[in-house]
Formats: sequence, structure tokens, C-alpha cells
Amino acid sequence: MKEAALKDNILKKLVPDSDGLMSSPDSEILALEFKTTEYIIAYLVDLMAEDGYVSAMKTSGNTSPLSGRIVSITNKGMAFLEFGGYKKKKSREDLADVWSITKIVAGVLNALLVLAVACWGVTTQIEANNKQNPKGDGNKNLPVILSEPAKSADSLKPNYTVIKQSTKQDSTIEEVNK
Repeated sequence: MKEAALKDNILKKLVPDSDGLMSSPDSEILALEFKTTEYIIAYLVDLMAEDGYVSAMKTSGNTSPLSGRIVSITNKGMAFLEFGGYKKKKSREDLADVWSITKIVAGVLNALLVLAVACWGVTTQIEANNKQNPKGDGNKNLPVILSEPAKSADSLKPNYTVIKQSTKQDSTIEEVNK
């Protein structure tokens, strides 16, 4: 039996009966009923006492882990049990964990989608540029590396000059031999 279910079952055993009589079951009886050890039952009762759902008052000592204590459910424990108990608390925690993982996965997928759209945009732009300039003059945008230092800024100008300009957007250019 899982811890949350076992804690809920122990709390249910401590609920007063219809006559209002409180019960303080022995750990040995609870261990047999829930098929676990007395020490597990005592440990879980201690945890529930720390949470404030049961009160455990010490009486005379005995060899059984729960004997020597009067264990009863508190009002907080009764309300907690009414609102679903440890099973409901565990399911809420599990749901919060699932939502956290879902948010992380969604963020990663969003980032991958943005990268995919950016890559598609770059590819589309390169294809459009290649259609406009089919000669394959793709090196015109590369930086110029000089083997010797330039003497003046005029020496860096291209060796082309416009010899005829039409009314349209296109111009005829010719290389100037120097």
C-alpha cells in the first residue's frame, strides 16, 4: 500500500464512531490490517502528528511502538480527511509536477519552432537572391582582403564606370583598364 493511502486509512481508523467515541487502535492491529510492520505505522503516526492531523500523548511505556501513546485525530485531521486527505494532496503535487514538465517542454518546442522559422526565412531569402542574380556572382557581398596596404581610399574603388545610362533602371557598365 502506498504511503498516502496508508496515512488516509490510519486517519479513517481514528475518526470517532457514530456515538462519538474516539478510538486509539493498537499498532499491532493496524499493522496486521494494513499488511505492514508496527514500526511503519508508528512512523506514519509520527509524521501525521508533525503535520498536526493527529495528537499522540504519551502514557506508560510498553514494547509496542504505538502502545504507551494515546493517538487521536485532531479537528485539522478531520477537515483534512474531508477534503481528500493525503491521496488528494499527493495528486495535486503530481499534477503540479506534470504542469512544470509540460511548461518546460512547451518552451523548448517554442524555441525550436522559432529557430525553424528563422532558418526557413534565411533559406527563402537566399533562394530569392539567387533568382535575382542567376550569374552566380555571390561573392560581391564578401569582404575584400588586400594583399598590400592601400595607398589611398580612391585605390579601393572598383574599376568600373558607367558608360551609358538608359531611362530604365538598368545601366550598361564596362571595365576600365588602367
